[in-house]
Amino acid sequence: MKSKIFITFSVVIFIILAFIYRFNSVDRTGLVLPNCTIENIIDTEIDFYITSDIFLHNSHNDIKNRIYNYIYKANTILKNSCIPIKRKLGKLELIDTSSIEQEELETIKFQPIQLARVAKEILKILNKDDLISYYNNKPTRYFVIVYGEKFRVNGSTVIGNVNPNISNSMVILDYAASNHHLEHELGHLAGALHKNSDRAIALRNFYLNFSDKDDILKPYSGGTTCSGNSTIMYNGGSSVYPNLVLDVYSSPNIKFNGKPCGDIIKANNQRVMLEYAKILRSKLQ
Repeated sequence: MKSKIFITFSVVIFIILAFIYRFNSVDRTGLVLPNCTIENIIDTEIDFYITSDIFLHNSHNDIKNRIYNYIYKANTILKNSCIPIKRKLGKLELIDTSSIEQEELETIKFQPIQLARVAKEILKILNKDDLISYYNNKPTRYFVIVYGEKFRVNGSTVIGNVNPNISNSMVILDYAASNHHLEHELGHLAGALHKNSDRAIALRNFYLNFSDKDDILKPYSGGTTCSGNSTIMYNGGSSVYPNLVLDVYSSPNIKFNGKPCGDIIKANNQRVMLEYAKILRSKLQ
């Protein structure tokens, strides 16, 4: 018997609980980066599982180039932020979703704030739910489920999600997501938030099974804006007028047009990522 899940559409107050994002590019003139020497770089490998409906409208080369752009942008953000982590493309694999019947779509489409839960359900239907446990045991490996129009909710601006309660390695991404989104979602898995004011909400909703959750989400884990533009983690929600995005994590050591792009107390995603890199390194020893 095929599983069905019934999800109601979220209201605005719930959107802030999701790790949902939309970005635009920005002129980076005036961006001042810290001087640093990045050593002992940790390679993280990312496998992409792509729903078959995407291949109906896009060539294999187009899809591959799209994924390469995600990886390139992620590495640009990490390098600009002096973070010793590198993203590498693993494999690209098609997920055959053609067996999912039309009547099922209304219950398993990627609804707002529920992307990770719905993805888990789809993996179960396709007998691929073992992917979650497989990657959870590999600290420097991630997998991204990229979905297309077949699973997109009409009118929704939701384009990305993670849920550490389900997986510390899984990212859900709309094929239409901008290049920034991959690193944004991976930042969430490392403990970086939109704003430090999201900390209580995230602890209450996304880290239910973590005994050390207070150590994961630090008070300085928020993103911020500088000179009217957003650092990579700050810009969340489904606003039709999102802030423009700089290719950096928040840090008081980074400036844009003379304004600091971080705060030592409440907006230092760079520190969060540096601490995460140390954790990854310790797991590899």
